[in-house]
Amino acid sequence: MKKMKRLVAVMAALAMSVSAMAISSSAEDAAEDTVAETDTAVESTEAADTSAGVYVTIHDKDGDIALANTYLDVTDTDGDGALTIVDALYTAHEHFYEGGAEAGFAVAETDWGTSLVKLWGEENGGSYGYYVNNASSWSMKDPIKDGDLVSAFVYTDTENFSDAYSFFDKSFGEVNADKGETIDLTLSYIGYDADWNPVTLPLEGAYIVLNGEKTGFVTDADGKVTVDFMNGGDYIVSAVSDKVNLVSPVLTLSVLKTDEEETPEDETEETVEPSDEETEEPSEDEQTEGETEEEPETDESEEDGDTAPANDNKNNGASTNTATTNPKTSSQLQLSLAGIALAGVMAVKFRKKR
Repeated sequence: MKKMKRLVAVMAALAMSVSAMAISSSAEDAAEDTVAETDTAVESTEAADTSAGVYVTIHDKDGDIALANTYLDVTDTDGDGALTIVDALYTAHEHFYEGGAEAGFAVAETDWGTSLVKLWGEENGGSYGYYVNNASSWSMKDPIKDGDLVSAFVYTDTENFSDAYSFFDKSFGEVNADKGETIDLTLSYIGYDADWNPVTLPLEGAYIVLNGEKTGFVTDADGKVTVDFMNGGDYIVSAVSDKVNLVSPVLTLSVLKTDEEETPEDETEETVEPSDEETEEPSEDEQTEGETEEEPETDESEEDGDTAPANDNKNNGASTNTATTNPKTSSQLQLSLAGIALAGVMAVKFRKKR
């Protein structure tokens, strides 16, 4: 009876132990699944924020366009876990400024947060402007995303800060001048109201500039202008004003226009088409004969100069019979003679027996 009780107790203890192990294993599996899901979510978020394709425009200290709607793949260059204006401008300098970002770009932490202290090699005490999608930014740490337009400029007027940021109603375009297409633009600039709040205003009397050349196209009272093109090609379209100190607008434009003096396709094909005599190829037999006549007979030992010794007889102009000097042929001849001799001996013995 005692043995039975002990057996029951042991079995109960084993059952409890197995149950505890199963519960522990289930808990561990659930914890691992939770950690894995969390890691996956974090990785997904990080992957979504690791880069962005943006277009960067920069005006230098003279007001000239240093970069015009230049596409860049921007990453988190400062390691703060976000993509910001800092990353876009750093990348632009790293790729396009002589000496890279170290030479031409810098930010610093000030009482107003992260501040721009050097742009395109110019350090002027903080007189810079920066915009995203033609809207003034509050901080260099403002976020950016795919497709954004990032613009930055150095103030040319560091006393009255009269530089006025301007922009067209479009930043990219394509025109087919062969079809008589033109482009309609509206030019605006950022001004201020009586309380110094920024406002967007149309700019009248501004001259359109094509690839640095001032034209006769002038904006009307609503800032509108129609531009046509005499020549095809790629253009940076901008503007200047006699009334406003503009940070010039930037439009990158592609104009398609066919050269009228170009030779027609039919004539070109006739001039380059070869005649039958020129294109006729020799037959295989003719090619073989030509190759045989041109290529002299070459001794194998002469071709393999690294392994075959020089032939003194050949150098002296004497001919050599390869059949008599071949070791294999000599051996066969000796065996044949031995066979004939053996046959003779056998014949003699056979006769004596008879």
